[in-house]
Amino acid sequence: MESQERDCSTEERRKAKRFNGTVIEYSLKEKGPIKETTFIRNISLKGVSIVVGEEIEKGVVLYLNIYSAAAKTSIEVRGKVVWKVRSSYLIGSKLKHYDLGIEFIDINNDNGKQLAELLCAAEKHLIKDLNP
Repeated sequence: MESQERDCSTEERRKAKRFNGTVIEYSLKEKGPIKETTFIRNISLKGVSIVVGEEIEKGVVLYLNIYSAAAKTSIEVRGKVVWKVRSSYLIGSKLKHYDLGIEFIDINNDNGKQLAELLCAAEKHLIKDLNP
């Protein structure tokens, strides 16, 4: 039950721009029934951070289905858990929740383009919200 603490320094370590908010389904089995639906903390072309209600260890491969209302699409991709910490989102809850950092491991031309379109649609939606 090892947890990795995140570096809270002000130095930016992210490799790609993040976008907030959308829904994701994940499963531990390929083409198996989707086990859980949760929300995305943030997402980029390189990976995603989600909150889960179960302890999933670093190194585990997850099968993901990412939904976006802005892009009106969903994307299937695999990702590997690269970090895990106890979530602060549900403080006071008796249930344990964890923030996971997941690195995409099978981005190809097709799903990479879909992911870029999803992020582009999200950014356009944010810009529209800022300039009504």
